[in-house]
Amino acid sequence: MVHPAVPVKSVKALIDLARSRPGEMNFATSGNGSSVHIAGELFRSMARINVARINYKGASQA
Repeated sequence: MVHPAVPVKSVKALIDLARSRPGEMNFATSGNGSSVHIAGELFRSMARINVARINYKGASQA
């Protein structure tokens, strides 16, 4: 899920944008060790992008 203000229409475009702005983008998780956290870290690693993880206390906040 991507915020509507982010000007991308595909996963490839999101990766390209993140690579062009290292350290400026982030992703939310529902806490350390959650499936969303692990999936986000796997995506970050496989896409070779530098994004920050923001931990929330549960899925409803994330």
